[in-house]
Amino acid sequence: MDDIWHLLFYFLIYAFIGWLWETIYCSLKERKFVYRGFLFGPYCPIYGFGVLLLLIVLSPLKENAVALFAAAIVMMSLLEYIVSYVLEKIFHQRWWDYTGRWGNINGRIAVVSSLFWGVMSVLVIYCLHPWVIELADTVISVGMWIPLVAGLLVAIDAIYTITRMVGFSKFL
Repeated sequence: MDDIWHLLFYFLIYAFIGWLWETIYCSLKERKFVYRGFLFGPYCPIYGFGVLLLLIVLSPLKENAVALFAAAIVMMSLLEYIVSYVLEKIFHQRWWDYTGRWGNINGRIAVVSSLFWGVMSVLVIYCLHPWVIELADTVISVGMWIPLVAGLLVAIDAIYTITRMVGFSKFL
């Protein structure tokens, strides 16, 4: 198992990659720049947490791509559903809505997106994560303070944003 510094780095890098993916995808779809996520900085924590969950819980399935794919569909869909529900209950907003898509459940998850998460999970485990491990090793060898400082900035951003949004919700 990786140490806390590697896990923090993985969270940060995958949260950034998720933000980048979402921003590019939504911008192309809307044909204009769309800033994704609810935090100020360029990261979507659901991707960071999702990949950490994938690495920690599903790594024993690494030898069986089909089992990994199937388990990732279930786990990532459950994560997406729970996060959507919690964000809506706390902030009275939806950051994504699959209503109208085939096989959706309360607009929070849908079959196509769940299949996408399964495919992406397999690609992360087999293709991307070995590269991220090398990058993490390099960055952490320079200084463990790098992921620590980046993590603190994300935490400050999250506290500030959530405090501001909860205050705004109460104001409304």
